[in-house]
Amino acid sequence: MEHIVRIGLSRRSEGLTRAAAQAYWRTVHADVFRKLPKLVSYVQNHAVLVDEDHALLDDCPFDIFAEVTFATRQDLTEASSSEYYRSAILPDEANLLVPEGRSFLLLQRDALRPPAPAQVTLAAFLSEKWNPAAGGQAPAMIERVEEGSGPIGSRTRFYAQWRCDTAAGALSLYQTLRGESCFAGSLVAATVVRPNVVVGSAAGGRCCAAQD
Repeated sequence: MEHIVRIGLSRRSEGLTRAAAQAYWRTVHADVFRKLPKLVSYVQNHAVLVDEDHALLDDCPFDIFAEVTFATRQDLTEASSSEYYRSAILPDEANLLVPEGRSFLLLQRDALRPPAPAQVTLAAFLSEKWNPAAGGQAPAMIERVEEGSGPIGSRTRFYAQWRCDTAAGALSLYQTLRGESCFAGSLVAATVVRPNVVVGSAAGGRCCAAQD
């Protein structure tokens, strides 16, 4: 059975440090969003931070990186146009993110595969499919983007993930892939994250706050 997944990428609100934005997102906003009708899964991908206001990949153009899953595209449409979305989620988003310049991507998954709560992921948005002939470690998962909007979404055709044991390992892998030109000009954006599963089969697990 296929599910529809919407990835949202946004900058944090002005006046919030990266750490403060993540704290609000993980607590207040998570409690609001988890009540959205027809929601099957909600995963917050928190960028690994090196200090209060800097991420491990600090040139990443977004701070909020969420994946929401619904059983059907119709469920997604109904949920995002629901009274609850308009009256509760949108007002709370104003405390967390900047609506201008947001990107959205839609893709399908054959089955729900929520990441382990403490797992570190190198996530990359690509304009072209990963080429095995380019060498380097192949992604653990790569998915075709069906629709995209915004500065990143409109340029992305594939979403790739590499699973790593530590943030240091993810950074080393990213530097190796860049150094060996494995992206071959297809890299739109990349980040190293710890997924926090708010709704889904692994919900209740906390993303690890310790820095590698």
